[in-house]
Amino acid sequence: MESRSGRCLCGDITYSVKGTPARQGHCHCLDCKKALGASFATIAFFKEEQFTLHSGSPQAFQHQSESGNTMTK
Repeated sequence: MESRSGRCLCGDITYSVKGTPARQGHCHCLDCKKALGASFATIAFFKEEQFTLHSGSPQAFQHQSESGNTMTK
C-alpha cells in the first residue's frame, strides 16, 4: 500500500496518508491560482481512515479572497 507524508509550511503539523485517493482533480479557479502562485491546483481527497496526524493541531480559518469568495483553509 502506497504511503505519502506531508507537513505545513512551518513544519508544526505533520501527517501521512495511505492508499489511493478517494477523489482527485485540478482546480483552475482564480482563488486557487493566487493561493498557489500557479496556473492550477492539484487536489487529492483521502478518506478519514486513510489519514494519520503525527504532530500539531490543524485549525481552519476563513478569509475573503480578491474574487470576493470566502475561502476556508
